[in-house]
Amino acid sequence: MKKVHLFLFQALIISSLFFASACGEDNGEGLNQSPTCSITHPQNNTQFDMNEDILVAVVAEDLDGTISEVQLYVDNVEHSLKTVFPYNFIINAGELTPGIHTLKAVAKDNQGAYGEATVSIIINQPSTESPDFVSFSDGKIPYTWQTTTWTIDNTVGYDDIYSLKAAERGAIVVTTKTFDVFSYIEFFTIGNNFYFYIDGIRSNPINSSSTGNWQQWIYALSPETHTFKWETTSSNKLNLDAVKFAPSDLPEIHTIDITQYVGNFATVNYALSNNGNNAITALGICWSTTPNPTIADNKTTNSVNSTNNYASKMENLVHNTTYYVRAYASNGIGTAYGEELSFNVKILIGDRYQGGIVAYVDATGVHGIIAAPEDQSTASVWFNGIYGIPAGATGTAIGTGKSNTKAIVQAQGEGDYAAKLCDDLVLNGYDDWYLPSLDELNILWQNRNLIAGLYYNSFPYPYWSSSEAVNYYYPSYVWYIDFGPGYQNFAQKDERARVRAIRDF
Repeated sequence: MKKVHLFLFQALIISSLFFASACGEDNGEGLNQSPTCSITHPQNNTQFDMNEDILVAVVAEDLDGTISEVQLYVDNVEHSLKTVFPYNFIINAGELTPGIHTLKAVAKDNQGAYGEATVSIIINQPSTESPDFVSFSDGKIPYTWQTTTWTIDNTVGYDDIYSLKAAERGAIVVTTKTFDVFSYIEFFTIGNNFYFYIDGIRSNPINSSSTGNWQQWIYALSPETHTFKWETTSSNKLNLDAVKFAPSDLPEIHTIDITQYVGNFATVNYALSNNGNNAITALGICWSTTPNPTIADNKTTNSVNSTNNYASKMENLVHNTTYYVRAYASNGIGTAYGEELSFNVKILIGDRYQGGIVAYVDATGVHGIIAAPEDQSTASVWFNGIYGIPAGATGTAIGTGKSNTKAIVQAQGEGDYAAKLCDDLVLNGYDDWYLPSLDELNILWQNRNLIAGLYYNSFPYPYWSSSEAVNYYYPSYVWYIDFGPGYQNFAQKDERARVRAIRDF
């Protein structure tokens, strides 16, 4: 009996965590980076049976050009060429002799540089074991198969020289079998001029593939007693052979990669490579903030498609939190999970976060400045009738706005002025707002296109900073920024300007 497996796993976008091998060489001129080339499927030393379809998936990238072609070699002999993504190749194992073989992929860019990758595969010796649970090899139709319109054909068989043959329209064969667990029936035919009924209902296969003149059919079964009927639909000869009943398996699902994890969502790509010979009842991704998430945690549910490649979105994620995610697929046997991936949601300038809009993120990636989503005043004085210099309100650097504001409020007291408006602000659950220093205000100007509601025009008012312009000539002046051109200057404290509060995280 020949065993045929169709690899449906299409590794179209796979992260470097799954790369089996990769290498790339400089072109020697130092002017062009060589492409990277990786064989992501099959893995090194994977074993295959004869006549099995082998999917070879290659990922190739070029940082300073474009990939012009990917050539696949089998044992250093050219096999096939791809010029467009995805770079997927199909090899029939029947083309190869039993033993070890080398697959090599060579990616070339538009400037002549190349990168290559290799893996080894093993082709198994043909098996003499037959998986048939129903045999016609003795030249007799089994007693439980109720038929008078089918005969034994001793000239052709899928796994031996015998098969069941019907040569007239309406020929019927019927049998019954009981199953304790979710199972499947598999059989092979020459021709497809028949209907197959399970419990009197015309059924559709969950898997079907060709091998030579024979067609493989697989149908899913629930745990109970079932009646099976084959009925021919024309007078053309139909051969039936290799009827097998077997328990189903868990599905095989793979978590490919995460293509985006910013803001409050992430997109996860995954692929179903095997349904376990039973109908898929649910598939998607599941995630949590602890390892090994299950379908009892957060999850998505997707519909089964013909490509078996999927993408699902994780939503309502929290910044600076590590998430664990994996794909899942369920059938009658149970639920199988793919590889676990983890990531931390990045904080980006412009994100809505902790009561406002992220205006700055420092080198750690977890700290920065948040701007209030709107102005606290369109025309506020800076002082409260006191021109004196508050101690400690002279800082201009990032990180000094908070201490400046504290010093100003301590010196000026109660009132309706710029620093006090920020210090008193309670917004979106946060009460630690302050008037930005000159450099902090400049950060807001630099990222003004990503921060809502900032007033760009110079007229009528610019924005106040909390930094005093202290010198012997201008003891009562304060730095401001005109958000039109970004011009920095100082003005007297009794003049009016806009106010935008910030807070740090």
